[in-house]
Amino acid sequence: ASLRRSRRVPRRQPVLVIRHSFHLSQSNVMSVFRWREKPKWSAGLAAKSRGLTPDWLRSRYTHIAASHAGRPVDPESYAKRGLVPLNYEESCREAVRLFSSVPADRVVAACREIGPDLRSGRVFLSIDARNLSKYCGHYLLSGSEFLGGVAAELEGAGFIAPREVLRARGIPTIVECHIPVEWLSDEEAGWVVDDMVRDANRGSSIAGELDHTITLRRAVPSDLVRRHWHPRAIHDPHGGFRRILTPKPLGCSWCGSTRGTVK
Repeated sequence: ASLRRSRRVPRRQPVLVIRHSFHLSQSNVMSVFRWREKPKWSAGLAAKSRGLTPDWLRSRYTHIAASHAGRPVDPESYAKRGLVPLNYEESCREAVRLFSSVPADRVVAACREIGPDLRSGRVFLSIDARNLSKYCGHYLLSGSEFLGGVAAELEGAGFIAPREVLRARGIPTIVECHIPVEWLSDEEAGWVVDDMVRDANRGSSIAGELDHTITLRRAVPSDLVRRHWHPRAIHDPHGGFRRILTPKPLGCSWCGSTRGTVK
């Protein structure tokens, strides 16, 4: 069964209460909510379908596992720098450099058409990593959604295959981060509780596929980036969701650690 609840920008974009430090509870134990570990969190939950509040989630978990998909040239940059929000001006300069076969003024015009409003200063993560390779493969195939949008604008203006420029570089990578639950607003935490209750009432011991995006208006520091992998099978939403098999990455230095896997 599949849960398809789209919370991608701009629909129901959460306004997050951002705190700049995090302290563990008095027990000093990190408790991480992982959507895929349904047997651990669903026991007895179906009977509590009413009255659960965001504070209930915070009382049980210190962190929530959420994943981010991209196509970095150096995947280890996530381990070194964490997840950095989009900087509009820097991204425009990168677009001019990448799409060098297109006149710079046309690239700048495409950047302005996309604009900074929905992406600048934000980091996006998915509670269910399966969603990233199955329904959001454009992040893995082309990388930055902003640059992908610029490429689409240029293609629409008649320039040949700028999207292929993005697909020719980088390594498809998913990173799992442990996000402090206290970073979530009451509204966002309430959505997580709703998803938990709904899936618990399905009865299956396997968590249903979930489209739930967390939007952060801040960076995710590298110490919250816990592991990474390189999915081999990616569904292309710009190609009718056809399944693409990508080659095993050869240039990821991070895969020398125990946190890197190929799926």
